[in-house]
Amino acid sequence: MNDNGREALGYLKYVQQQHTDMYGLYEPQIECSYCGNNVKGDSPTITINECDVCEDRDWQSTCCTAKPFGNSFIEEEQTGICSKCYDGANFDDLNKEEV
Repeated sequence: MNDNGREALGYLKYVQQQHTDMYGLYEPQIECSYCGNNVKGDSPTITINECDVCEDRDWQSTCCTAKPFGNSFIEEEQTGICSKCYDGANFDDLNKEEV
C-alpha cells in the first residue's frame, strides 16, 4: 500500500471513531423466527431461522404422529413419507412455539 492509501485508511478510521463516539455503535435487534427468542437492539431487526436456545425439531406426521421416513422429508415444505403408514404426509414440528 502506498502512502496515499495509508493516509486515506487512517482518515477513514478517524471518521469511523468520531461517528462511533458521537452516535454510539449500531447493535441490531435479533429475533429468532423459530422459537421467538429475541435480543433487544437497534432497528432494523435481523431475523434468524434458529438460535442457540432452540430445541431440536421434533417432526411428526399429521396422519398418525410418526416420524418422517428416511431422507424423503423436505423441511422447507414440511412434507415427506410417514414412517408408519408409508404414505405421503404433512408434518408438524411439536417444539415450534406459535408466535
